[in-house]
Amino acid sequence: MTLDETLVAMGNTENEVVAFLRARHITGSRKDSEKCPVAEYLSHETGEDIGVAEKFIYTLFSKVPTALPQSVQDFIAGFDAGKYPDLER
Repeated sequence: MTLDETLVAMGNTENEVVAFLRARHITGSRKDSEKCPVAEYLSHETGEDIGVAEKFIYTLFSKVPTALPQSVQDFIAGFDAGKYPDLER
């Protein structure tokens, strides 16, 4: 799967992204671009070091960031605000 396909597979809404991550037991750290659950999952799936910013994903080797779907952006905002403590490490 490509990075874009992997992002789409995570879900179309914030709740779908939460359910996707919970089903896979993916956890992470709040306000840490390289250790949030989304970055952890994508790094595992792609084998690359991935970080997430507010609206983009970046990799160590990519010069062009990949845009995050709105559902993933919404999840990250909620996660960083403490909305999903069960997904925190």
